[in-house]
Amino acid sequence: MHYANKFAEGVFDATERLTIFPKSGRIVPEYQNPNIREIGHGSYRIIYEIASDGLYVVAIVHGRRLL
Repeated sequence: MHYANKFAEGVFDATERLTIFPKSGRIVPEYQNPNIREIGHGSYRIIYEIASDGLYVVAIVHGRRLL
């Protein structure tokens, strides 16, 4: 449980800057949609969508897995 909590805290820390800089992540190459972006956290890809009413994390995927 300790490591799960540390991972979750890291994800929240990594996504915190997105409230100020939502386009700071790179466009997800599999989708080529400028509103679907990703940032890295360790070996994981945090995939999020920029919408008119906010920003949504849609997936957290290990970097070796296919979307």
